[in-house]
Amino acid sequence: MDELISIETSVLAKKMGFNEETEHAWRAWYGDINEYYDGRQDWNNPEWSASKSEEYFSRPTQTQLHKWIREKHGIYLLIIPTITANWTFKSVTVISERDDDVIKGIKSVSDLPPYSNVCGEDFSTPEKALESGLTEALKQIVL
Repeated sequence: MDELISIETSVLAKKMGFNEETEHAWRAWYGDINEYYDGRQDWNNPEWSASKSEEYFSRPTQTQLHKWIREKHGIYLLIIPTITANWTFKSVTVISERDDDVIKGIKSVSDLPPYSNVCGEDFSTPEKALESGLTEALKQIVL
């Protein structure tokens, strides 16, 4: 099963412009944060967070957010097994042609195997490595 992203990653994704429809969301209500589900929509739309006491954050799956980061911002994450039987990630910038703000055709990549400068942290599962990689990729986005 594809993992849903954490609240921290959801908040950062919203800040970086993620605006796709998701089935799940986080709802911040008077300081409490809870999982929320009410059908597929763009929860990051400002109409959903009109009140100062209530704010929504889209909660995509890791795969959906990874695809958005790759297609909109040219950042691809590689999940790599480590010599300690754990997992880490590498962020690769894909330099591509863009058409209507969507990447079309790869021209070159910023790094090829064997990879250097991988994340210096080990994670117990590929999903934890991907979650951390998604957060780091979102921080690389320039608005």
